[in-house]
Amino acid sequence: MSRSELAAWRRLGYRELAFEILSRFIDDIPAADLRDIVDRTYTSAAFGSDDITPVSTLEPGLHLLHLANGPTLAFKDIAMQLLGNLFEYVLTKRGEELNILGATSGIPAPPPSTRCGASAACACSCSRPKAR
Repeated sequence: MSRSELAAWRRLGYRELAFEILSRFIDDIPAADLRDIVDRTYTSAAFGSDDITPVSTLEPGLHLLHLANGPTLAFKDIAMQLLGNLFEYVLTKRGEELNILGATSGIPAPPPSTRCGASAACACSCSRPKAR
């Protein structure tokens, strides 16, 4: 990767940068399909901002990166929302299904459909400890 490529990437928005990075590693999904997956994943509706991971300046030289703006209010949303959509794409192409079982710490969680790209191909279930 050249310095000029890195410099150009600094001017990209989150979705564009995600596509540029992912497309270097994902070579079995056509570029147009991958771009669509990225665009459907990283939306202001899901993350509360077009910036996806906005940065707040607290003072000169001190910044705060917001990683907990996704559907479950946790940094894992950055990866898991994409992973769910990638699962859905691949499973649909193969005509297969996948069941995902997760567990929480007991904190009330949003519906499973917000935790992974829930579709007919990808079913998510989540358990949590019984209230005492």
